Amino acid sequence: MSADRFFESELVERAAQAAQAAQSGGKTAGEAALPWPVLGWREIRALAESCGLTPRQGEMRALGAGVMPSRYTRHARLLTLSGQYTLRASGVLIAGCGGLGCMTAEFLARMGIGSLTLVDEDRFEDSNLNRQTACTERTLGRLKAEVLGERLREINSAVETRICPCRLTPATASDCIRGCRAVVDALDNPASRGVVHRIAFARSLPVIYGALDGYDGETGFLDPETAPPGEDAPPPVLDRTPDAPPFTVAATAAFQTAAVVGALLGLPHGQTLTFLHLDSAACPDPPPAEAHTPQDSPCLNCGLWHKLRRDGGTP
Repeated sequence: MSADRFFESELVERAAQAAQAAQSGGKTAGEAALPWPVLGWREIRALAESCGLTPRQGEMRALGAGVMPSRYTRHARLLTLSGQYTLRASGVLIAGCGGLGCMTAEFLARMGIGSLTLVDEDRFEDSNLNRQTACTERTLGRLKAEVLGERLREINSAVETRICPCRLTPATASDCIRGCRAVVDALDNPASRGVVHRIAFARSLPVIYGALDGYDGETGFLDPETAPPGEDAPPPVLDRTPDAPPFTVAATAAFQTAAVVGALLGLPHGQTLTFLHLDSAACPDPPPAEAHTPQDSPCLNCGLWHKLRRDGGTP
């Protein structure tokens, strides 16, 4: 029997055992409520290794056979089995491994993205300690992309990482962007953003960008099909100052991750959210008139969140 046939037969048998265990109360309430059998990710990993498969290949085979790895059960009902398979089969390029890049990459790894290409030539320094999750006192002075890759493998070793300690330029793009279905722009200067956007649009790849300015965060989905040919996308409104507290970074990265997942799965929150602005400091009471425009959605909790211009325009 070939290794592939052995893996499939063993997987089916163990999935049946898992389903029986769930019915008899051997699984948690959350796992038992899923419409698919659940296997422990370690068990899938060991079986894959015995058949000469990579961890990513093992999880993809499991998902393709209708078996959910246990590590994804907390969002499995939200994404569905096919959605999890699509994520596992997808690759994303992270341009910039600072505050936004670190958190967005980590969120994607926890959700089970297939591969992440990490592009950044910088090294960690003292000022990164307040908001960049891969930066610790022990990693100061090391390449950001290299350290982030190590952290992601500790979180989910089935995520394949490619480290590119360089700038994304036309000369380096072909190697860096290979196998990617979306580009995350986590950079902090307009010139570099313009280069990344042109490279992505030339390959018909969507760009999900994020920007920070103190208590303000901004994220947007840029569709290559609607981008003006030969022109850069409108620059972010923010990027006025390098200052940002960790909670602004985390909140902005969360929305950036949601847009990436939405783009890959074709969900509305990824493709219809063209612009989101976050003010993580409470609005005054009452908020000033300029805090709300006719394009804004109603504020939540007195203006903490401002959703502006879903039509791609600049607020």
